[in-house]
Amino acid sequence: MYSWDERLIEFASRRFALLAEPMRLRILQLLEHGETSVGEIAQSLGSTQPNASRHLQALYREEILARRRAGTVILYSIADPVIQEICTLMCGRLGGKSFAATPPASETAAPAAVPKKSRSRRSPAPDPRPSKK
Repeated sequence: MYSWDERLIEFASRRFALLAEPMRLRILQLLEHGETSVGEIAQSLGSTQPNASRHLQALYREEILARRRAGTVILYSIADPVIQEICTLMCGRLGGKSFAATPPASETAAPAAVPKKSRSRRSPAPDPRPSKK
């Protein structure tokens, strides 16, 4: 079995944190079809260009995306095919689930039992703070 060292865990954690943002997953889904400009990404996702640029820069900085200049336009593409595989695996696995009809777990769980207050005759615990004399 492969042993994970601390650097690998930190690296993977940064990658998963980047993917925790829905807009970034939408960008990756759009880029599955090939390289695309910032303007096209923003327009396709109903976002502003500065917002799309911010997300693209974060993905580029972690080497998930590649970019190249074509004249005055910067085109982005997926640089790390493993990230694309992870997203495809996760979204494909979840694709058969109906999220709209499924209430959040907090709504389906039975309410937690509230413990009753103890009526012991013991005196309260002393205050650990120093007294003001």
